[in-house]
Amino acid sequence: MPEQVNTIAIIVLNWNGKSLVEHCLPSVLGQTYKHIRLLFVDNGSTDGSVEYVREHFSAVEIIALDHNTGFAYANNVAIAQALKDSSVSAVVTLNNDTELAPTCIEELFAATQRHPEAGAVQGKVRNFYKRQQIDSAGILIYPDMSAINRGQKEQDHGQFDTEEEVFGVSASAALYTRAALEATKLSTDEFFDNSYFAYYEDVDLAWRIRLAGLSAYLAPKALVYHVHSATAVSHSPFKAFHIHRNQYYNIIKDLPLRFLLLALLRMPVRYFLLLSSVFRKRGASAELKKKTSGGGIVKLVLGSWKDIIIHFPSLLRKRWQIQQQRRVPVRQVGHWFRDYRADINKIIYG
Repeated sequence: MPEQVNTIAIIVLNWNGKSLVEHCLPSVLGQTYKHIRLLFVDNGSTDGSVEYVREHFSAVEIIALDHNTGFAYANNVAIAQALKDSSVSAVVTLNNDTELAPTCIEELFAATQRHPEAGAVQGKVRNFYKRQQIDSAGILIYPDMSAINRGQKEQDHGQFDTEEEVFGVSASAALYTRAALEATKLSTDEFFDNSYFAYYEDVDLAWRIRLAGLSAYLAPKALVYHVHSATAVSHSPFKAFHIHRNQYYNIIKDLPLRFLLLALLRMPVRYFLLLSSVFRKRGASAELKKKTSGGGIVKLVLGSWKDIIIHFPSLLRKRWQIQQQRRVPVRQVGHWFRDYRADINKIIYG
């Protein structure tokens, strides 16, 4: 019998990132793991990205969308196309501002073989410019359903050199197994939830993978370098709006009722801490205040609540499906909040 081929489909999402893909795509095509299928998904770029890739990277499959559909939808289109190929055993999502070390995909795949219970694996992600600074070594979570990249902005002293279980992975550079994607797909044929547009959709998928009884791992030998917020500006009103709104989406969809109620009870405390961030001039809220005028932050919060109300019926339908798919006891959620707990002060004040 012929040896089974495990193809890894690598999806590079792009929006007006021509200068970024000059670094990203060669690093993908230069991988030591050779069973790769590379899909370049363009979100309606106007900077000539598609033409550049078509001219310089003939081996790349191009999916050109006619407008910016966001992170979730564009990746979903490519994932659905990739999984039509029965040899594809896993999908890797990559931001266009990443660069992979040559053995990255080989190390990610090897980790899935050592940990068959893993639905997702990520490498050690470092800052593109500050090469010894950690960008992400997994996701940490807090009971109000906020999340933060583990180890972000720490100097790499080897503290994340152990291959170990993490709560979830950052989709800027992550491998998801076919089994995990198929087990957690929403009934609307969405792997990531399209209603998020951008931000926290990977946190939502991390929760769904966990609730389905699968795990996630850090494979530290799989090195990735990430510019971080090259496409979306840090601390922008756009980013703040989506993170705030999508945090509530995750509360409504992913948490068993007991933890849902506790998360909502924590939100007034969170608002108080965010307000203190503004007055102390420290943290994301303080930086956001510099980019808004008048009651800009209040309008952002109210706009988030408006979207939550509009989408509430669909969120409830998705919640029903996710909770029906849950394969772990409710008490396990409490263990996750203990074992993978984020520092709320770091979330608020940086």
